[in-house]
Amino acid sequence: MNEIPLEMADVKRMKEQTVCMFCKKLLKSPRLLPCLHSFCTACLLKFVKEDEDLICPTCSENHGLKAVPNLPKDVLGESLISQGRTGDEERTLCSSCNIETEEAVDRCLNCSEFLCNECSSIHRRMRQTRDHEIITLQDYTKQDEQISHRSLYCDEHPNEELRYFCEKCKQIVCRECTVVMHKNHKFKYVEQSNNVKEILDMLKNLTAKIQSKVAKTEKALHDVNATTDLITASITGLKTSVHNAATEMVRHIRLAEEEMITEIDRIQSRKFHGLKQQTKGLQDSLETFEYGKIYAEHSLKYLSEVELYLLREPISNRLKVLKSRKISHVPVEDNNLKHVRETRKGQRMVRTSLGYLEVNGNLVINGCVRDLNDFENLNIAISEPSPDLKGISVDIRGPGGEQLNPVKNERDNPGSYGADFQSERTGTHSVIITLDGVPVPGSPVEVFLGKPALSPINGSPPATSTRSVRCNPKKPGELWDVHGIAIGKEGEIVVTDSKCHRIQIFDGTGRFLRMLGNLGSENSQFNFPRGVAVTKQGQIIVADTGNCRIQIFDNECKYKRSISCHGDDDELFRPYDVAIDEEGNIITLEHDKSKVRIYNNNGDIINEFGSVGSGDKQFINPCYVTANKSSHILVSDLGNDRIQVFTNTGQFLFKFGLSGQANGEFCWPTGIAVKGNGDIIVADSCNNRVQTFRADGCFVSCRGWLECNPEDRVKSPQGLAVDENDVIYVSDWGNNRVQIY
Repeated sequence: MNEIPLEMADVKRMKEQTVCMFCKKLLKSPRLLPCLHSFCTACLLKFVKEDEDLICPTCSENHGLKAVPNLPKDVLGESLISQGRTGDEERTLCSSCNIETEEAVDRCLNCSEFLCNECSSIHRRMRQTRDHEIITLQDYTKQDEQISHRSLYCDEHPNEELRYFCEKCKQIVCRECTVVMHKNHKFKYVEQSNNVKEILDMLKNLTAKIQSKVAKTEKALHDVNATTDLITASITGLKTSVHNAATEMVRHIRLAEEEMITEIDRIQSRKFHGLKQQTKGLQDSLETFEYGKIYAEHSLKYLSEVELYLLREPISNRLKVLKSRKISHVPVEDNNLKHVRETRKGQRMVRTSLGYLEVNGNLVINGCVRDLNDFENLNIAISEPSPDLKGISVDIRGPGGEQLNPVKNERDNPGSYGADFQSERTGTHSVIITLDGVPVPGSPVEVFLGKPALSPINGSPPATSTRSVRCNPKKPGELWDVHGIAIGKEGEIVVTDSKCHRIQIFDGTGRFLRMLGNLGSENSQFNFPRGVAVTKQGQIIVADTGNCRIQIFDNECKYKRSISCHGDDDELFRPYDVAIDEEGNIITLEHDKSKVRIYNNNGDIINEFGSVGSGDKQFINPCYVTANKSSHILVSDLGNDRIQVFTNTGQFLFKFGLSGQANGEFCWPTGIAVKGNGDIIVADSCNNRVQTFRADGCFVSCRGWLECNPEDRVKSPQGLAVDENDVIYVSDWGNNRVQIY
């Protein structure tokens, strides 16, 4: 197959210059528009209406009123077609015969015809064409492009080739025209005419200048496209940034919601506790009154006067005592509960906390607060001063509520400053930062000053009383909100630092080893983790409460997998604690729904029991769970001030504990653990003590304020753990430390 090679870059343009846009065929009698786009004459006559502007259908350029017959012929289009350079030909066909499938093998340079074998033979024999120069198509494609140019003939003398340039008329004419219409004019061969050369040079110069324009336009187009891509990426980044900021705000709102719900639960438990004690007292009084009344009635009804007289003193004395006994007629707790919403302040905080946009150097949103959660270097940065801002206010309160005067240190960055303060007291200090009269996100900030991270067996007093607000109360090795606790395979102490959204690990002496996690919902991130347990293989199991899941890590703290605690109906189940039974099943519980749930090693639910209430197998805000060597499940029923014990299938076995302060009584029992001999250890949080019971629930001993040195006393203890040597580990929540007994 014979082909005429074309540069790939020219193929598209050649097709545009040889094919009519209207009929989609090769141009016939093409006419050239001022924009250099060409179309068949017949197609243009159909397209252009009289008395209407000629608008190019390719580039939409308006050429005004134009008569189609007056438009110049498109010589380039005709020439390219005659040369077979259409940009859409896979092979060159014979242009002489009527058979459209015959491939051309030769080219007549005089007639500009492509010839097949048969037509080439005829062409060579005919008298009119036997002197024509015929070359093979292969030689034709190798020749200089000049040889492929076709010969043009005069319109007045069709058999005469246009070869001369009339210097006077500035026209290209044939030999006959030189002796007829242009007689006595000066002529030159076209290739020798200076006028033609000047025109060719002018066209070459213009083409070169246009080429420069093309290069500049291509660069401008590249720059515009690059800028478009950058803007697209920036817009995507802006949306992602705003979305992430909003997501972070929603997360903080959820965290605040979680804290408020927890506080509501505590209010409920406290009120129920008081009402429960009052109810019990009233029930006891009612029973006493009814018994005394019925005894007197029966005596009056069934005894004779003599018998009644003999009992007069005991009956009258008892009735007088009952008559004088006072009754608590008014409930000790009221229903004066209300949620005060501050919607306007919240809306202002939301708008400010999202940050600001900067377009072409102009701020779109003013008043940006940044780095509020960076306790390592606390600073508040205002992006631009605003007359509407009332400024930044920092209010610092000590443990007793006393106000401290902060020392303001202006920073090098314009529009930002930091605050330092010193305190003479050890304890939790509250730092409230307001911007324009509205608390900034993250405020108030609680900073505990002068506490040790862990208290060894012998205990240790507070070491310091002064700290800058820049110092991070959440830095590794310090505890801020300790809840769950477990003992590792090698004796490590694993604790959940809930409000810091992390797990911290210490050795047996209290030396910090490593830390795991931060706030988030990705793998190895936490949202208020509460409970923690360690398997016999050393795997760490964490109750990721706020994310409604249980995360599992290997003994090197590498993430392994998660168990989602959402139900089939997407019901929220927030695991508050975790425990491992002898078979390796994971036991957890839900604080609000008062349910205990058991998962197998594959993360499948194998059992679930419990509901809200005070009966057997019912709970009010259960918070901790453990299992003994018999795989019995022990649950601290906080709201009912008792411990309940079940089989691993959820069958109720027994319960122990009453509301109160005496030995064996509880006021909000929390952490629970089992010693090697089966003794049960319970953290009695509101009584600030740890109690020990036999496996059957009988009281054994108590370690409280009276039994301990002041530095060893626990305050609101939470999680408990016991190692293989029966050493007891206590999450001393109120003192932000771990006590070891």
